[in-house]
This record gives sequence, C-alpha cells and structure tokens, in this order.
Amino acid sequence: MSEVELTAEAKVLLAEKGWDKGYVAFGSTASESTVRLAVAFNVLGKPCTWVMLSFDDKLLKSTADEDPNMITPGATEMMGVKSDMWKLLSGGRSCMPALCVDGTMFMDSDEIVKMLAVQQNAPPEVLELIELSRTSNAILSEVLKHFGWSALHASTGYAMCTKEHYDAFGEGKKDAAWEKAKTDQVKAFFSKLEGILADKPAINGCYVGDTLTLADAALLSWPLSFSDVAGLNVSAEYPKLWENWTKLKESRPKGSERFILGFPTLCEYASAANKAAREGGFEINKYWRTDKDGRAYLEQFGVQAKLSTAVAIVMKERPANPIRAIVELLKKSRE
Repeated sequence: MSEVELTAEAKVLLAEKGWDKGYVAFGSTASESTVRLAVAFNVLGKPCTWVMLSFDDKLLKSTADEDPNMITPGATEMMGVKSDMWKLLSGGRSCMPALCVDGTMFMDSDEIVKMLAVQQNAPPEVLELIELSRTSNAILSEVLKHFGWSALHASTGYAMCTKEHYDAFGEGKKDAAWEKAKTDQVKAFFSKLEGILADKPAINGCYVGDTLTLADAALLSWPLSFSDVAGLNVSAEYPKLWENWTKLKESRPKGSERFILGFPTLCEYASAANKAAREGGFEINKYWRTDKDGRAYLEQFGVQAKLSTAVAIVMKERPANPIRAIVELLKKSRE
C-alpha cells in the first residue's frame, strides 16, 4: 500500500478541513486513474467525500461558481494538482488520485482498490485481476506517457502537470529496445484480458460474472487510454477487450460519467500533439505489425504446421532425444 508520510503541518491541515474523518478522496473523476477510485466506491456503495483536483496550480476554493459538468460529482471544494497545498498533502508527489482514511493518506489508484477489495473479502478471481492491473500499472503508464501524454504536456509547457513526471518520455527519449520490451509487456497484459473475456459465454462489460466488481474498477480505463492516448488499434488487436469496453461505456456505471464523457476531449488534444511524430514513424502500432509480419513469414513456409506435427509425433513416440527427433522430422518434411 502506498501510504503517504504526512508532516505535522499536513496533519493539522487535514484536521482543520475535516478531511481526517471517514473516506475523503482527492482527484478529478475525468482522469484515467481517478475514475477507478470513483467506480470502486460506487461498486461498494460506500460514502465518500470528494475534493476535486484540477489540472493546474489553483488555490483551494469553492466549486459553487464552476461549471458542474467539469466538477467531480459531490465535490464542494477544489484545488490544483500543482498547488502548494496539494504538494503538502500528497507528500510532494503532486499527482492524483489519493484517499484519506481517518487521517491516513494513501495514493495510487490500484493500490487503493486492492486495499478496498481485501477489506471486502473480494473473491480470488477479482483479486487476481486487480493484482494484474496493480503490477502492470507502472509499465502501462510509462508506455502511455511515451507514446501519448508526454507530447501533449510538452506542448502546453507542462501547465497541467509536473514536468518531472513526463519529460523523460516521448519521441527520441527512449531507444527501440526499450520500446519493444515495454510494448511486449503491454501485449502480455492485454492478451491476458482478451483470454479471460474469450472464456466467458458472453461479453457483458464485466470481467467477472454479470455485475460490476472492483476488478472492473481497476481495469476500466486501460482500453480507452491505449486507444485514444497512445493510438494503439485496440479494437483490431483485442476485439473482445474492445467489445467489453464498449458495453461498459454504454452502461455508464456510476462514478465513470466524467471519464466517459470528458476524457475523450483530452484524448483529442493528445492525438493532435502527436500527429506529426506518428506520421513520421514514432507510433506504437509498429510493434504489433512486426509480430504479424513474423507470423505471416512462418505461415508462408508452413513452419508452424510442420513443427506442430513433429512435436505431436515425438509426444506419442517418446524418443530418447526429443530435440534431435524433432530436427530429423523437420528435415524429412523438407524432402
């Protein structure tokens, strides 16, 4: 669990604001990370006070005069994610979301969702998916920054975020070996989800069963983020995953509204900021095309079919040296 070590000053501030009692969440539910927390609380039906974090450095103020369509539902106060107050309360991390539980501050959405799931004795299959998202989060986030967010934030002079969170990523910042290694891990993550959904009798917007669980909260934003921020052709590469996301989007579960309606606008800005680089070849889909080209090459010469036949024969006959036997069978297949 990512607990924030609060200073005495931060603890006093929480007490003064009454944020040290019960559940108090901080963030914008239009963000890809905060929406997980918002949906999780609504899945559980737990009461939670919200303090909105805007993408700037504004001081704490009331939300009364703000456009309600832009405000985290239920939030009566807001401050900037880059503000000094939030820097103090977040232990200098200046990011979102966070959850304060009776005066103890926690950060990282997947860590928080896991904590809630453990407290609720969630079933193993739900915990397994939350853990998948949690352990993959850092890598997935790096890839999103590299192929999507970094260009957007650089184009705005990092007005919406902390520069140090993004300026190590983007075109020319990492080599091809890094990109391949990271995208291979993205493939493994999405392939796992695709396989889970393939085993379901029907796609219904839920990874487990027929009703929304904390697993759905933890995994909710990944398909849209990779599609519309990083530019990955998710619908073609992982059709069941995309169908599941579409079903979920259509149902618009409580807590997800600002994300589903507002996040795509931010994605449009990200796409525009990356347009020239993508046209020049800096784009994520090439790492999926390489795999397809390789498979097509092997299929052209019937390699996979011949190898499968050889393995089947060896499994049946059980020779003393199975590797040599496979080699000999492959040689014969060429004759």
